[in-house]
Amino acid sequence: MDELQVRWLAKIGLAALSAFLLTQWHAVASAQDLAALSLDKPAVIGGATVIGTVTLLAEAPPGGVAIFLSSSDVAASVPASVTVQQGATSATFNIGTSAVWSRAVVTVQASYSFSDKTARLVVNPPLPASILDIDGDGSYDPATDGLLALRYLFGIGDALLIDEAVGANAVRKTSIDVTDYLDWVRPALDIDQNNVLDPLTDGLMILRYLYGVRGDALLSGAIGPLAQRKDVAAVENYLLSLKPPTANLVINEVNPNITGSRDLVELRVVSGGSVAGVKLEMDLISPVKLADLPPILVVTDDLIVVHMTPAADEPSELGTKQECLASTCFAAAWDVAGAAVGIPFSNRILVLRKPGGIIDAVPFALPAGTTTTFPQNLQALQSAGLWSPANCGGALCTYVSTPTAIDVSVDWSGSSATNSVQRKPGADTNSKTDWQGGGSQTFGAPNP
Repeated sequence: MDELQVRWLAKIGLAALSAFLLTQWHAVASAQDLAALSLDKPAVIGGATVIGTVTLLAEAPPGGVAIFLSSSDVAASVPASVTVQQGATSATFNIGTSAVWSRAVVTVQASYSFSDKTARLVVNPPLPASILDIDGDGSYDPATDGLLALRYLFGIGDALLIDEAVGANAVRKTSIDVTDYLDWVRPALDIDQNNVLDPLTDGLMILRYLYGVRGDALLSGAIGPLAQRKDVAAVENYLLSLKPPTANLVINEVNPNITGSRDLVELRVVSGGSVAGVKLEMDLISPVKLADLPPILVVTDDLIVVHMTPAADEPSELGTKQECLASTCFAAAWDVAGAAVGIPFSNRILVLRKPGGIIDAVPFALPAGTTTTFPQNLQALQSAGLWSPANCGGALCTYVSTPTAIDVSVDWSGSSATNSVQRKPGADTNSKTDWQGGGSQTFGAPNP
């Protein structure tokens, strides 16, 4: 055997040995790769603790295995790593969550060797007022909200969950949005309070209640074992708390002339309830949305201040009136973030609308204003019986009628950086006499 052959055999031997060692290394590495990352809860209210679990494909070797952890959002905090002890295949760790004003979708990641695993965690604000408005359209409909709740409790998900069960004006339209919401309010769906969510008890009572069933028929055959809430009055009162009535509101104070389009609109609560589904709009013909009110419960004489073109530190308050800490927020009122637009300081109609109709509407004008569409908007408001007088001298109100469209509208020309137009306390005749203008603004406090 010559020297060339010896070298060739040696080369083959080294290659084979390298391949063998590489195969063994991959086998060991893959055996220790991550198999899964799981969370004990898919969604929590901010402030709760979630338990995460990392699982290896095989037992950890001597010395254990450190799994590196990360979170995509400050709403959920994780330790830098967690160790799977020698001989174990899994380890748990705590995820701390913080209070949030709006939903935060967080990706928790675990990394080891050549593998990464992720899990989705939703951190929610405090429970909403209108829990049974599942699709968020501002109404309680057994054919949508009731069906969604029942399907969810049966474990139905994805496209089948929402199939023909979402309202036309729904805010939550996708299966992901609906599932996230129901995960959020899940604890509140235990209607009979036995710590078991059962579609044939809790789900059935929700559906019956939304269909208007009351009394013994509401509970018949639908109370689970060990139920703590099991008499008619207790169940009906609890279900009522999950679907409060829509609050009655009036437009109370307006300033459309603040620098930077940071205009303000104050609403006063005439009768308490939920404001979920209520919108503040501008004009009746080709309306422009100024704000969606958040799902909060309000009481009579509460004030809500809508901030147009809000700053980042002016979020909508969802739990208390003190959540917004900005100096521009009002401690005695509910602060709501409006759209990133101002209110044109011209002739306009402000409208409060709930699903199914208008709650309140007020036409505002400048003495020399000639906004083209204003007379038609005013006429539509008068035709709906929402403003007095119903016409101008027996004719449609225009800029040349007697009185004119401007004459019968609220004069907001006195608005400035510090002055506003305000509703007189207790006045609600749907006419310009309800209002006074040009005085110092009093947002967040009763009008003088």
